[in-house]
Amino acid sequence: MILLNAVIIIIADSAIFTFITLLLSDVTTSTTMILLVTFLMFVAGLKLVNEVKQSKYYYDIDIDMKSNKIIEVSIMEENPFFPGEEKRKIYQSILYMIPSGDTMLMANKFTQTIDIENRLGYSNSIILLALAGETVLFTVAGMVIFNKKQLK
Repeated sequence: MILLNAVIIIIADSAIFTFITLLLSDVTTSTTMILLVTFLMFVAGLKLVNEVKQSKYYYDIDIDMKSNKIIEVSIMEENPFFPGEEKRKIYQSILYMIPSGDTMLMANKFTQTIDIENRLGYSNSIILLALAGETVLFTVAGMVIFNKKQLK
């Protein structure tokens, strides 16, 4: 499943880059815009992942070091940086639509050991659907732009 997600992420990135290339006719300008969009998607993905990962509470977690299992979880206090449930769902939706955000979600899912509240809400099927929809959207938009340029 990880390989399929990685391939879909690459295809979605390619669709965005092809769209930008079709939108801008100059090679230098389109290359610069692709680099800029890639950087902006990466920074937005980092920011959104950090917002989504915020916990509603600060927890005190006791772990048994021998078995590496959680013994007790107790709530210490509310987190003042928690964005709220509505904002977190909006951020999560945006993350699903950014290919670099999906990459960061995959990386966080496999590197994070404790996620008490399932804050990231990682779902392979939602990510695949979002990226497939994004790929179709940018491909169709690119085809429309290409056809209009051919008519001129």
